[in-house]
Amino acid sequence: MGREHLSTWEVVCTLSLITLTPVLISFPQYSSREFGNAAVLHSVYLAIVVFIFYLIILKLYEPFAGKDIMDIAEIVGGKPLKIIMSIAVILYTFAMMIFTMQEFGEDIKDVMFNHSTNAEINILFTIGMAFLGYFGIRGVFRLGTYLFPAIVIGFGLMFYSLSSKIDFINLTPVLGTGASTVFLKGLTQVGIYNSLSIMLVIAPLAKHFKKATLFSVLSTSLVIILSLFLLATIIPYPSLNQKNFAIFELTRYIGFGRFFQRLDAVFTFFWIMTCFVFLGVLLIVNFIMLKKAFNLKYPGRLIPCVSLIIFTSCNLVPSNAVSSIARDFMYVSLSPYSLFLYPLILLLLARLKVSGRKKQDG
Repeated sequence: MGREHLSTWEVVCTLSLITLTPVLISFPQYSSREFGNAAVLHSVYLAIVVFIFYLIILKLYEPFAGKDIMDIAEIVGGKPLKIIMSIAVILYTFAMMIFTMQEFGEDIKDVMFNHSTNAEINILFTIGMAFLGYFGIRGVFRLGTYLFPAIVIGFGLMFYSLSSKIDFINLTPVLGTGASTVFLKGLTQVGIYNSLSIMLVIAPLAKHFKKATLFSVLSTSLVIILSLFLLATIIPYPSLNQKNFAIFELTRYIGFGRFFQRLDAVFTFFWIMTCFVFLGVLLIVNFIMLKKAFNLKYPGRLIPCVSLIIFTSCNLVPSNAVSSIARDFMYVSLSPYSLFLYPLILLLLARLKVSGRKKQDG
């Protein structure tokens, strides 16, 4: 887990890939329930808001080039704030990993592995996550460069095969559950962009941080908008908010002539690999933060222990419904702070502190 530089292509592919994980699980269902027929409109609106926000973040970050969010926290509040922030982020990402593994595992079990237990499916994901943890950050991000283009091609085939089923009437009424819900309440529904918060952790590793960030925002926005568009125009509201694994339903309809039918198994393989990368990236990000906050020399040795904790915690979640409620809570109540407010306040305070020092020195 040494200091290795990541290309813009590696960052964009991998962050776009891990954004796809909540799209596969519960986000379409949640978005349809909250915004009705305006789910796609809301995703476009949110993409514009997030892009503007990251332009502001990048402007504030300019004096701190080569530093990550932990370095900036140390500038503001010294080592105590750095440790507190690291622990908070680690706990948040741990929760994301646990609920994602549980919910995704249960969905996969229901559609493909009916005779397996939840624990057996969770073992599969735990082994995959731990294996990718040993790859290191460069290895996982390089895997993303192969997997994401394959999934993009798969989505292209989905659009081509299902184009005759697209019905734009499903997008009306345009404002869905109401303008205030879409544009005011919807402003806080930024949890789908959680993967972008990783950028401020891996900032020193990105060769071209600004370019990688902006392209990642554009790419993740495109993934979200096109996925929701395909789902919302084929599966009408309110049917969409009753589907736990909606995108799998679409893959059952894909066919190319008589000999290429039921390609859902192929797509399911890619969905599983996507979840592996999601879990692997978050695991490695946690070790980056542990190493920096507590000066651990060999954090990789903790991979078996941490993987076992996540596996055990995942099996303690009583049901998919509980997991879904917890993820919704994190998307709505915690994500605006973790993704927007906290980095913004931290960078503003750091800028003020640096400016104050310059005036004293001058």
